[in-house]
Amino acid sequence: MTRRSDLPTVSQWNGAARLGQAWGVFAGALGDNAFHRHHAIQVVIGAHVRVQGPSGVDAVADGFVIPTDAWHRVFSCQGGVLLYVDPDAPGGRTIARQLDSSVRELDPEIIPHVAEIAADALIRGESAEPIRRLGQLLGASSVPRRAVEPRIVELLQKLSTSEPPFPDSREIAASMGLSGSRLVHVFTRNVGMPLRSYLLWMKLRRSMEAVARGASLTEAAHAGGFADSAHFSRTCRSMFGINPKALTGGMRFQR
Repeated sequence: MTRRSDLPTVSQWNGAARLGQAWGVFAGALGDNAFHRHHAIQVVIGAHVRVQGPSGVDAVADGFVIPTDAWHRVFSCQGGVLLYVDPDAPGGRTIARQLDSSVRELDPEIIPHVAEIAADALIRGESAEPIRRLGQLLGASSVPRRAVEPRIVELLQKLSTSEPPFPDSREIAASMGLSGSRLVHVFTRNVGMPLRSYLLWMKLRRSMEAVARGASLTEAAHAGGFADSAHFSRTCRSMFGINPKALTGGMRFQR
């Protein structure tokens, strides 16, 4: 691992991205980002990626894994790939258990495999199973698959085609004749992540797609069911460390 502080950086984010149910992927030019931390586990690869930490760490390597809630900044003058995983998803939990609280350099031998996972996720979306494959690559134990109950399949279909304002967990529970606690249990057991996390990723995906279509931040916030652009911006920064304004014009979202 090289430690340097004089590498050039770029300011504009520009590239392709896709958001899944509990993951996100970006490939392209990595633009400016202030020190931040987010709940997602982040993997970054690229030629001479630079990661800074608030304690004075300034490291350069071709790949890093950044644990949840770790303060950091990421730069690469030659572009790179970012993979984000929600640690509340079952595969995310298994990955999180492999990590401590510090940024870790990736084994160079697995970096091409991370690139393959990211490329497949950009092209094929959920069918590429990026969380499961990334977990296997990082040494996390696999999570057995479960058959999804018909009532949850129906709910997911309704959510995928619904328009804002989206129902909250109380409304969903009432419509299914379940208590709030029972819905949380049933949804997590079937989908593998809490309903609140699923709804948040769904809202972010809708808003980010609107940004990619050229919508204003206010329009994008409403497209995702956020109260206003400030709420959307705060959520985007907390999950990805990026102000959505920095993505306008340069981000192409895959569908």
